[in-house]
Amino acid sequence: YYSVQIKMTVKTSVTDIFRGTFPQLFAAVSGTLFAISDGMTVGWTAPMIPYLISEESHIKTTRHEAEWLETALLVGAFCGLPTTMFFTERIGRKKSLLLASFIVLFAWLAIALGNNMIYIFVAR
Repeated sequence: YYSVQIKMTVKTSVTDIFRGTFPQLFAAVSGTLFAISDGMTVGWTAPMIPYLISEESHIKTTRHEAEWLETALLVGAFCGLPTTMFFTERIGRKKSLLLASFIVLFAWLAIALGNNMIYIFVAR
């Protein structure tokens, strides 16, 4: 039997910690926000449709348009699936997720700033 003693000294600086931790933290927060956005996208119409068809709404909406607003998300998902597959194969998963996150950001901005149902339909 041999007895071996090992002495290790690890020097870490603040930049070393942030060099490894910050990208992981950013990726985790981004992924979480993307998941939250998916839930908001599906559930957004439940409280908004009664508001949009009411007299208080700043965007005049008919009941027929409100019904299509529910369906627009499914139509967009159906049309977006081949596009998603194309970009995933062409540019990779990471860049596809980054592209999708910017598209989702612009869609939420269009919903927030839109003053017409057409903006909301396009965003959905």
